[in-house]
Amino acid sequence: MYEKFLALLEERNLTVAEVSRATGIPFSTLSMWKSRRDTGAKLSLENAAKLAEYFGVPIEYFVE
Repeated sequence: MYEKFLALLEERNLTVAEVSRATGIPFSTLSMWKSRRDTGAKLSLENAAKLAEYFGVPIEYFVE
């Protein structure tokens, strides 16, 4: 999941702050995913759906 999130940020030239504002997912959560500081954190289905909608990818992209 981390690699996929990072790839989308880089590919679309986005910041964690922009994604946080657009999705409502806390900046701290996204920042931890980006830096992989919290490798035990699981992506909730709700957040996966928000990210999928924002990035225009199927939800399975994040939950596989």
